[in-house]
Amino acid sequence: LMAVLISICLAGSIWLPYVVGKTVLLVKPLNVIHLPLSLLRYLTDPVVDLVIDTTLPWIWSLILPILKSGWSAAKILFPIVKDSSLMTYLQNITDKTQDLVVYSASFMTEFSPNTSISTLQNITSIENTSMQHVTEFLKGHNLTVLVRILERCHGFAYGNTPTDKIVCILFGYTIVILVCAWYLTRTRNAYGRTFGRAFQELLRQQGIVLKVAFFVAIELVIFPIICGILLDLSTLPLFPEATPSTRIDFYFESPITSTFLHWFTGTAFMFHFAVFVSLCREIVRNGVMWFIRDPNDPQFHPIKEILERPVWTQLKKI
Repeated sequence: LMAVLISICLAGSIWLPYVVGKTVLLVKPLNVIHLPLSLLRYLTDPVVDLVIDTTLPWIWSLILPILKSGWSAAKILFPIVKDSSLMTYLQNITDKTQDLVVYSASFMTEFSPNTSISTLQNITSIENTSMQHVTEFLKGHNLTVLVRILERCHGFAYGNTPTDKIVCILFGYTIVILVCAWYLTRTRNAYGRTFGRAFQELLRQQGIVLKVAFFVAIELVIFPIICGILLDLSTLPLFPEATPSTRIDFYFESPITSTFLHWFTGTAFMFHFAVFVSLCREIVRNGVMWFIRDPNDPQFHPIKEILERPVWTQLKKI
């Protein structure tokens, strides 16, 4: 039972966002246009083939005897124009039209599956090279930054490093949150009012959980890492060969170790800063340090504020 619960939690929190993020990152802009056109082609091609193979020869088989009888009657009734240029021109048009219809029918009849497969392969190759044409177009218009962003996005989708997977997961969470937010703007579900309200309530509860987790992660992860980075930059003069470039190189060589060291240093700094603030509160009178919230204040409820205040207000406060 625990294995099933853990698997469900991992599937819902890691696997589904990863698949969604990777799928969205793999989508190419021109494929969004090619897909409906390709589907429309697969729907219209059988109809067009049926018209060319069956309808046109049948219509021509009905019209051709009438034209021939009219042509013979014209020759009998108007012998004076039998050899005129007009009659010769009309005869040539009739013969060429008949040959064209016969050729079209024979061509569509002889259109083999191998030819269709090769055609589909050519279309696929064109779609695969479409992104290269877009890249060349952007480079030609001095938009190399946009080209690098597109290539990096596809690199995240194709990569297997922990950073690539984390980016895919975060991007998937972003897409899922946007879709859920769009759904919550709808007033009623297609399956009925009761199901719609229950599903909306479930989404709101999950949104509250994500909201609390987001701000807790900012307080316990992002802030300590930022403090550690600032402490690292401020202490560079203490080390003779330390420069920002060496710190960046160390991060690229060992990203996990570098992040953990900065987080640990920032956490220790924040802890000592909190101890220092508490010592100052014991010495100074009440109200002097009004700009820093007192965790011992009975009116201080950080989780309640996170739940009640809007996200944008909390971000501005941070």
